Amino acid sequence: MPLLLPRPAFVAAVNERIAWLAEHRSEDQLDNFLAGLAFVRERIERHPGAGPPLRQDPTHVVRMRLFPRPLPYLVYYGHPLAHPIDEIYLVRLYGSGQEREELDMSDWPW
Repeated sequence: MPLLLPRPAFVAAVNERIAWLAEHRSEDQLDNFLAGLAFVRERIERHPGAGPPLRQDPTHVVRMRLFPRPLPYLVYYGHPLAHPIDEIYLVRLYGSGQEREELDMSDWPW
């Protein structure tokens, strides 16, 4: 199985979401977020090529994966185009309505 490597922006977004949920929502909602995150991570690890490609250059691709419904989050992740896929970079976590920054492929792996 490929190695999942969370990037600093992903870790910061997850930590911010956890802190916000802990302060403003019920413990059940926080538990649902954590379970959804674990589910998405497992799906990305098992099927890295399943997420739709968002950006690509000759050597890498960035894909997106949705949290399970009804959770309104999505994860951007990237990996080299080489096979087998040995490393997957978790690069961003967004709320579904959140404005998303444009990723520059030349800055890989962000």
